[in-house]
Amino acid sequence: MTPPAPQPLGRVRDQRIRPTRAEVDVAALRHNLSRVRHFAPGAGVLAVVKANAYGHGALHVARTLEEAGVAWLGVALVEEGMELRAGGVEAPILVLGGAYEGAWDPLVAQRLTPVLFRPEHFTAYAAAAASAGVRAPFHLEIDTGVGRTGILPGELPATLERLRALPSLELQGVLSHFASSDAQDREGTRAQAAAFRGLLAQVEAAGFSPGFRHVSNTGAVLDLQSLQEVAGLNLVRPGLMLYGLAP
Repeated sequence: MTPPAPQPLGRVRDQRIRPTRAEVDVAALRHNLSRVRHFAPGAGVLAVVKANAYGHGALHVARTLEEAGVAWLGVALVEEGMELRAGGVEAPILVLGGAYEGAWDPLVAQRLTPVLFRPEHFTAYAAAAASAGVRAPFHLEIDTGVGRTGILPGELPATLERLRALPSLELQGVLSHFASSDAQDREGTRAQAAAFRGLLAQVEAAGFSPGFRHVSNTGAVLDLQSLQEVAGLNLVRPGLMLYGLAP
């Protein structure tokens, strides 16, 4: 018996053997945003839409959240922010992962705000801003215990002095990250919040007035609302809870 001739690969693909369909309910997204505002009254919302909005479609999700009045959108990469701008999103966009060589001019041109935490970041971004003839905003990240990114607390005085010499930059915000805000033991998180409050005091004593102060991710929004006032915070950064997931 002669076996059948193999089908061309294209014909096999056209049969859609395992079709996949995903439906994203924007009404549910808006509801989850309302819950963020319930748990963090008075705070602005920086809605995290990194990684294609956690797989839900960054542009569509960002447009929905922008229409709902979030204060900021948060992405991890410059490219993610550029994609949103190309799609017509006008809301302020914070690039949480910072930037790197070759990205500074696009940051300025696309009105993306970076998180900065390395000396070379300040110098390169200041040069791009000066070249464009603008004063470019950024958020300064301070490491209060995660041990991943951010300047160390002991580096803060020298960093603030360096910023004085870069008039093309505007210190618009200060942030940190909680290491384990969803843990049952809250002491470490409370210690980080207290440390952040002290560091903010140093920033303000040096003559800077950051308009945005933020640490709280989903875990802190849900379980540690009191930290918002204790640490002098006015912005929250929900990610998972916007998409219906527990931390």
